[in-house]
Amino acid sequence: MALDSTRYFSMAPGGKSPNLTEARPAITLGQAYNGVAFSVGAEGRIHPNRTGFTKDANTVSFRTSLGLPKAPFAPTLLFAYDVGGITGPYVEARLRQGLPVAKGVGFFIGGRAGYAIEQTGDSMVAGLAPYTRDGFTHVEVQIGASIAVAGTRFEPYLGYAHVPEPYVLAGAPAFQREDKLWVGASLTVAGRFPKPKR
Repeated sequence: MALDSTRYFSMAPGGKSPNLTEARPAITLGQAYNGVAFSVGAEGRIHPNRTGFTKDANTVSFRTSLGLPKAPFAPTLLFAYDVGGITGPYVEARLRQGLPVAKGVGFFIGGRAGYAIEQTGDSMVAGLAPYTRDGFTHVEVQIGASIAVAGTRFEPYLGYAHVPEPYVLAGAPAFQREDKLWVGASLTVAGRFPKPKR
């Protein structure tokens, strides 16, 4: 959600609040074997607002991951390739730990850190520094609640991110800060395919 001030991360600094700033629709197919989880899928990164150049950074990433879901903090390593406004490969490490409270209800804490490998941006998004050079792009921490009902999981959360060399305009070096705080939510629908025989 956007905050009505250039002092806050919103992907639409100074925009009218509230404002949906980013959506990430995704589809993932996964399989676990001997305690190791493997997945393939795709995720869109869509910036629906019209402030600045953020909509020109819309992209789709094709991804595969390996994880240890039964280990503490369920470490996962994700490999992805972006196509669209941002193009190129990157790697992301993820951690997540849940704290059940009741059946289908709990809290969680999670984190992720990314590293770009020769990613490039279209000419309109040349100022998106984390994506236009090799190296560390971001670290994020999230804390939130998890509510699961009939194969659907809803998770409202509070997030913090550190992004080195954030989006900067030549005439406004403080246009966006390196440290961001935001409120978000995710909705996951999961199922098995093919369906197990009874």
